[in-house]
Amino acid sequence: MYYVGSYKVEGDTFTASVRVGKHTDSPGMRSVLGVDKGNLSLSGTFVGDSVQTDGTVAEMPNVSFRAALQRLCD
Repeated sequence: MYYVGSYKVEGDTFTASVRVGKHTDSPGMRSVLGVDKGNLSLSGTFVGDSVQTDGTVAEMPNVSFRAALQRLCD
């Protein structure tokens, strides 16, 4: 899978838009999003170097998820 997108931080608020696609066909491997191509939207709040986000995938409107992201370096 590949992930290409952008994010914005304003104060402690985080938003991101990510295009997700299948890079290589690998038998038995599936995207955690449930689709081979999708547009992912994330929003959340920073606490220190981590952010708790809520996300949606436009191509799967009935599915939502949460993710924890940790900044590894600047």
